[in-house]
Amino acid sequence: YALANDPDVVAMSLHTLLEYGDSENLYFVTNPVKRRLMMVGARIGNTLHLDVPFSRETIPWDDVIEPYVDLHRDDPLVLPHFTVALGASMAKPMKPTVRFEDCVTPVQMIASEKSRLWPVHHNKKAYDRLGSPKKEFVLLEGAPQWAMTDEYLKPYTENVIRWFRENGAAIPAAVGAAAAS
Repeated sequence: YALANDPDVVAMSLHTLLEYGDSENLYFVTNPVKRRLMMVGARIGNTLHLDVPFSRETIPWDDVIEPYVDLHRDDPLVLPHFTVALGASMAKPMKPTVRFEDCVTPVQMIASEKSRLWPVHHNKKAYDRLGSPKKEFVLLEGAPQWAMTDEYLKPYTENVIRWFRENGAAIPAAVGAAAAS
């Protein structure tokens, strides 16, 4: 979304749209008091320059990359932990470069119905604020947050390529052919 209203961007397709500092960004933490405390703690820790790691297990990976959780966990290139600074970046209120209401770039929002990381209602709330005169909300029914399967990727990429074509973006023929097959 950082390039909203950029004259060189004819359209964009998003999978999540959130405003930093919104406590719902940590929706997967189901207790709202704990969620608020985590955000405040991350901001305090960052202010004090504490480089305190927190476990990757804080994130509900099953909801993000199922069925590849074991593959992800055993990947030697995956970060073993996250730092307070990362948490603080999500907790600190930051205005987007373009307010959602002032967006004029055509925006497609693709939401995954079964995502617990950023549920449909969270994305829909941000999407509804978009001022773009041309926008589209696509719901991937039964889909998790993300999956590296044909059943997930095919409808996802088909929607993205269709959206960009409808909005004047040049899609190389090889990319379009690959997505259609």
